[in-house]
Amino acid sequence: MRLFAIARNTPFFATMPNARRSFLSAFAAGTACLVTLGLAGTGCSNNPYPPGEAESNTLYRVLTDDPKSLDPAFSYTVDEAYVCDLVYPSFYKYHYLKREPFELELNIGAAEPLREKVTVSVKGADGKMKQVAGERYTFKLRPDLKFQDDPCFPGGKGRQATAADIVYSFKRMADPKVQCPVAPFFADKVVGWEEYSKGFEAAKSD
Repeated sequence: MRLFAIARNTPFFATMPNARRSFLSAFAAGTACLVTLGLAGTGCSNNPYPPGEAESNTLYRVLTDDPKSLDPAFSYTVDEAYVCDLVYPSFYKYHYLKREPFELELNIGAAEPLREKVTVSVKGADGKMKQVAGERYTFKLRPDLKFQDDPCFPGGKGRQATAADIVYSFKRMADPKVQCPVAPFFADKVVGWEEYSKGFEAAKSD
């Protein structure tokens, strides 16, 4: 990197007072040091891939800490999300090339959710049932979704994923034993969530 250049017949430092000459000498020495460091740094890189693996199908990410769990029901840290986001697909995903503004597209969803206005019966703070306005969402999954092959399945072959599997995942989050960090968010939004969650506590006391 070239910072500047001076060209004149009379030596530059010879024409300057001592104070200025000392300052410029120090400045020139410091500049030379910075240029040397800059040139030395050009060989460095923050490329996380080991030599020879940059073209492979392996994704490297930097984790500040080891993941404590990869269970999506209670995995909540950034480091865990790096892994979980790759393992567990969501209904939607962001379009990779459309970012101004961001755009969502279907991932495991087969169609846009159907939203309907409904009236539901819920228990009020006084314990009495009351009618309130609500919404019902119907989600349709892609028919080609399958679990990865695993010994837990017959023959070790992953089966088709169904709506019942999604429902089971939500029911797990309602179980206090799982300690799902976002469970309180659903408590007043999903009809029957709180009652279902309390059912686990009642079962323990029996």
